[in-house]
Amino acid sequence: MRQPRTRPLAAISVAILAVILAVSGVVKAQTPAPKADWTLNATLIEACSCSMFCPCYFTTKPAPDHAGHGAGGEHYCRFNIAYKINKGMYGTTDLAGAKVWIAGDLGDDFGDNETEWAEVTFDPGVTKEQREGIAAILVGPVYPWKWKSFTVGADAPIEWSGDKTHATAKLDAGKAGEIQLAHNPTAENGEPTVITNLKYFHAPHNQGFILMPNKVEAYRRGDKKFEYNNTNGFMITLDITSKDVHSFHLLENHLLPLYRGKLAYLCLRRVSRLERWLVPGVFEVGRERFADTVASRVPCRSKAPMPRSAGLAGLDHG
Repeated sequence: MRQPRTRPLAAISVAILAVILAVSGVVKAQTPAPKADWTLNATLIEACSCSMFCPCYFTTKPAPDHAGHGAGGEHYCRFNIAYKINKGMYGTTDLAGAKVWIAGDLGDDFGDNETEWAEVTFDPGVTKEQREGIAAILVGPVYPWKWKSFTVGADAPIEWSGDKTHATAKLDAGKAGEIQLAHNPTAENGEPTVITNLKYFHAPHNQGFILMPNKVEAYRRGDKKFEYNNTNGFMITLDITSKDVHSFHLLENHLLPLYRGKLAYLCLRRVSRLERWLVPGVFEVGRERFADTVASRVPCRSKAPMPRSAGLAGLDHG
């Protein structure tokens, strides 16, 4: 008897996914062409008004009792971030060597995806093409919020230096902004204190938060000036690419609505099986973030409780 023809799993996966997305109305003819591919590896010197260590990396509501916040109980996180791009490309534009400064305030609770204000300042050596690429990468992919006020300040020189024991960044020789970080005084030895396995907002990869409390963190421009001493500070090196963002957007904007609308009965174990339909590598980046999203939004009828990332953990994508 003639044996039925078989198709490779990857081909079946793509076909099934295409049919499901098409039927659910997710894929539309007017979908815009993808933007330029990009990569970014950058080291940040960052400080804020929160006490060590900034709770904004664990929750969306800054605590009211940080040093310098006063007795009024107001919640805010006023920050300075000095970027030095180690390597990266936006399309054909080389981003290596560019420096940018971001000052702002996350506000009382950015869990509603809305933050208070931010002002970006570029070093004069950053080209127009580099600025466009940096803006496209940082505004949205790394910092995904809606700002009540977002402005670009006049160009100013950015001084940047740092290692495992100290870090200094100055905007316009310190007249416009300043960050000075020192080695963690509560460290057991001369080595840095590092927090690993903690995400920096929406950037999927980093080399760890090197904790260094600030001696000073100040923004001295405009009508939103501030200055704090002996509060939170750290250095961190980030890695993010356009593929990271595209993968997560596929999951968040396309597959999750499908799960919620037509496959809401799926629990994480079944989501894990659905994941196997896809071409290997699609879920490689951002899958833990998606697991958290699915676990929090997709009902599961299984009686046994599951860790939020258990359903997608440990899969072989090789």
